[in-house]
Amino acid sequence: MKLTIISDAFKYILRKKKYGIYILESLLTESIKLILRLRLIGVYIFLYRLQLPFLLWYRINQTKLQEETERTWSFTSTYRHLQVQKIKKVRNLSLRPARRVLELQDTPYYSSQYF
Repeated sequence: MKLTIISDAFKYILRKKKYGIYILESLLTESIKLILRLRLIGVYIFLYRLQLPFLLWYRINQTKLQEETERTWSFTSTYRHLQVQKIKKVRNLSLRPARRVLELQDTPYYSSQYF
């Protein structure tokens, strides 16, 4: 199809013979550029087709990896959250009596003048 278009253009130019060889040269260069571009596009499409299975495999593995990391992160975050809650409870239990004593010492009813 490409070659028939180019040959029709050559026939048209040879029939006209208005601008001579300049149009022929410009058409040749444009047609060569077009053919090279189409070949490049073909090469890119070929390379993309070669890469498609790899890209699909990579994307599937990335989603699997992301799901696994989300699962592990959710597990570790809940585990850490529970550990932090445990530590807070233990600290609150251990600090309660000391806080009560300090609060009582600050009040005037618990001062040394009443003993």
